[in-house]
Amino acid sequence: MRVACLAIVVALACASSGQEDASLQEAWEKFQLEYPMGMQTKAEYGRCKSNFAKTHSMIEEHNSNPKTTYRMEHNRFSVMDDEEIKQYMGAILPTPSSSQKYLTLAVKALPSSVDYRRHSCMQPAKSQGRCGSCWAFAATSVVEFGQCVISGTKVALSEQQLVDCDSTNSACGGGSMDRAWKYIANAVGQSASASYPYKGTKGTCNYSPSMKKASVSKSDPVIYIASGDVNTMMSLLAKKQLITVGFTVVRRLEITDLVCTRSLIAHLAL
Repeated sequence: MRVACLAIVVALACASSGQEDASLQEAWEKFQLEYPMGMQTKAEYGRCKSNFAKTHSMIEEHNSNPKTTYRMEHNRFSVMDDEEIKQYMGAILPTPSSSQKYLTLAVKALPSSVDYRRHSCMQPAKSQGRCGSCWAFAATSVVEFGQCVISGTKVALSEQQLVDCDSTNSACGGGSMDRAWKYIANAVGQSASASYPYKGTKGTCNYSPSMKKASVSKSDPVIYIASGDVNTMMSLLAKKQLITVGFTVVRRLEITDLVCTRSLIAHLAL
């Protein structure tokens, strides 16, 4: 009887393993169609598939947890290891000076929901390439949106101008949004992306004020919000004022108040 029970347990384990392998293979084939990887050596292919398997396991574990409030899915980073992903991370969190204060707002008559993805002034998602210029993209997204709301004209602005010209930040080596906004204010504007296209590497600064398509106020270019102040964040978002944030993703998504600290923030986004 014990032998029979053992055989059943082994059979069930093998069936479960087979289902997991089939799920992984199906996801891997779908990923390659959506994100073609081009010519690779056998070793490169194996490394990518191994990284993908780890990511797939993390996603499956997360999505099967009924307590999670969002779902995860694969993207082009799924085949990268932590060192490769670090090339895209260039976050330096803003730090207000002693003379500046955090804005605090009370919650008043908020809408039931806000989804800026459907807003006519929201630009499509952009790729920063293998350059730690997330700070430039985060800063530019806010200026693009604000310029569109005020003027009624949607214009894609130049992240490359910030990478090339903003000496207060470190181009592909990282930076912060508040420095970028102060640069735009002092530089008398930001060019259109069509006139100053993105290359993903630092080059010579070719901006002149005659190229200006948007600007930032010199008097008060940056508003700071204390970490965790969700009331102020909600109030600003309800008033069509966008917010940039810093975040990171740990391998198993075990994010708590204890580990989600300034020292761990690696990426900036709108």
